[in-house]
Amino acid sequence: AIARRLETGLQAAETLSDAGSGVKNSASDSASLRIDRKTFNTILQRVLHADKDLNGVYSCWEPNAFDHADSSNANDQNGSNPQTGRFTPYWVRDPSTGKVSVQPLVEYDSPEAHPNGVKKGAWFQVPKATLKPTVTAPLPYIVQGRNVWLATLSSPVIVDNKFMGVTGTDYDLEFVQTLSKNVAQSVFKDAAEVRIITSDGLYIADSGNPKNIGQSIQGANDDFGKKVVAQINNGEVGYFIDDVNNTVNVIAPLTLGNTNVRWG
Repeated sequence: AIARRLETGLQAAETLSDAGSGVKNSASDSASLRIDRKTFNTILQRVLHADKDLNGVYSCWEPNAFDHADSSNANDQNGSNPQTGRFTPYWVRDPSTGKVSVQPLVEYDSPEAHPNGVKKGAWFQVPKATLKPTVTAPLPYIVQGRNVWLATLSSPVIVDNKFMGVTGTDYDLEFVQTLSKNVAQSVFKDAAEVRIITSDGLYIADSGNPKNIGQSIQGANDDFGKKVVAQINNGEVGYFIDDVNNTVNVIAPLTLGNTNVRWG
């Protein structure tokens, strides 16, 4: 159930990257077909408006890869980088008002990692290196002035086997947290907890304790965390009894599309 909901965002990211690749291919074949930044931004907005579960929709292009006009777009408009003019629009929805606005993406070229170990620019750099979609989470990010935890799903724009940029969607992990609580209630009402954990042992969601989001499972109980992470990386359903806490723990693999990302 969780994978199906999140894969909707991944499918949207891949559809956008296919559109970007197709437009660039067509533009090279015919001088009559051109798509500008305003038009592509309209496409991004429509995807965001169409799926209320999404927190944001974005596209990030290599320098001068979109329209060879970065220098004339260093104006902080249409999501372009205010210093370089690079096309980096990030359309986000305000959770309280529903208003959609654009801001330029940041940290796409950063080699640094956040304190929890997640690489700041992994959502851009992994598709660039592998030419495949990826999922980056839990990613701390500033959205409309708010600090939030995100799961971001990004897909490469490829033209003639060359990487041009990425398109992507993301979910505020508060949405995934609500999803985990609903699933927990459907499994054993008032008696189950559902946690979504990455192969690195980081919490995506915890139906019993939202404060765990973004943190490491290793911190609470080292042996417990090691067992969970080992089972997630094994990629198969497994279980173990925790005699200390008197619980049965079932670990199920959670796969998203054709990415190599493993959650459980």
